[in-house]
Amino acid sequence: MVKKVLNIVVLGASGAGKTSMISQLVENRLPAVYQSAPRAISRTTIFHQKKEYECAITDTASHATYTPISPQIVIGTHAFILVYSLTSRESFDLIRVIREKLVEFCYDNVAPMVIVGSKNDLLSACVHHLAPTPTA
Repeated sequence: MVKKVLNIVVLGASGAGKTSMISQLVENRLPAVYQSAPRAISRTTIFHQKKEYECAITDTASHATYTPISPQIVIGTHAFILVYSLTSRESFDLIRVIREKLVEFCYDNVAPMVIVGSKNDLLSACVHHLAPTPTA
């Protein structure tokens, strides 16, 4: 039986937890040491509705509002996972920018997107970071 390959791209701010999330999914463990991933592809197999799928998960380089996202990232992508840290308002705000860029590149054919908040275990120590920004 031939496995269907699903290409999934993970995007988000630096330190948002992208690499840790992928490691948890693929290897069922968190990395011992934080290491920024320039661009790596991890593979895992999942079963859904009695079908087997190979997932090729691309861990992208970190993004910032001034870092361009390449239009080539959307080619052949079946889904996007947009990751932000629950401890960083800036990483959450960046999700909107990333999403808008992806929609711009894809027009009407945008792949499904899932937004994931990471670092829930650190949230109680950092709740003040997510307070609404005061407006003038």
